[in-house]
Amino acid sequence: MFKLGILFGDGVEIPEIAEGYEFYEIPCGIQMDPMESDYVWQKKKAEIQAVCNLPVTVCSHFVHHYGLRICGPQADWKQLEFWTPRALERCAEMGVKVAGVYGMFFPLEDEKDRPQREDETFRFLRMLDKYAQDNGILIALEPMAGLKTVFPRYLDGLRIANAAGGKNIKVMADLNYFLELDQPLENIKIESEKCLHVHIQGDGGSQPHAGNREDIFIKLFTILKEIGYEGGVSCACPWVSTQNNGGELDKKYETGATIEYLKKLRAQVYNI
Repeated sequence: MFKLGILFGDGVEIPEIAEGYEFYEIPCGIQMDPMESDYVWQKKKAEIQAVCNLPVTVCSHFVHHYGLRICGPQADWKQLEFWTPRALERCAEMGVKVAGVYGMFFPLEDEKDRPQREDETFRFLRMLDKYAQDNGILIALEPMAGLKTVFPRYLDGLRIANAAGGKNIKVMADLNYFLELDQPLENIKIESEKCLHVHIQGDGGSQPHAGNREDIFIKLFTILKEIGYEGGVSCACPWVSTQNNGGELDKKYETGATIEYLKKLRAQVYNI
């Protein structure tokens, strides 16, 4: 059975999160910024660990800020070669086992450039795979529905992950991006062992209990059950107030309402 988690450090902090989640997801480029000195990082790590009551098994935002791009004319390979091992070393220090790499950082402005952009993508993924293996971390490519990116769709991400040839490179399923390009959730069943992580959101991209996506969640959770998925399903989303006609945001309440809602749906799917 899959585990339910929540992204912290990018809109909601650990002390603001209700109990009931089973793991945390950390935004690497925000909380573990490889460009910051090790002195700054050690202080930040101690602050996180002081309030952390769950394992931090996943990271998002692996690449972030500083004009970073992984392919195209903006790609700076010296910058990437510094960022990549340092980010993965810091992930390992936190206990991260899965690192999500967002598709926005793989731009493809014109299809005529695809062969070159894919070659650059594979160059980066080979480097990433090496350092990921050194640190005991798996990599989840996150297609994000950007049609001017190298892998906008889930099956595009799967193809790129397979073509990269690295045993640590797999793919992530993000519900918002499935819906944005009207992709069948059943695509997750294709080479199902390559699905490494899942992101979910509610209506408008906000927290899952906001709006009415219950049927979609039931379908997604059923697919995850059918493929024997035991990884994480993270609430990676902005948080909005669902109380008093959108009054003051109470993050403890909203995160609590979300985990209760998701656990109820999961129990329904797994008949427990």
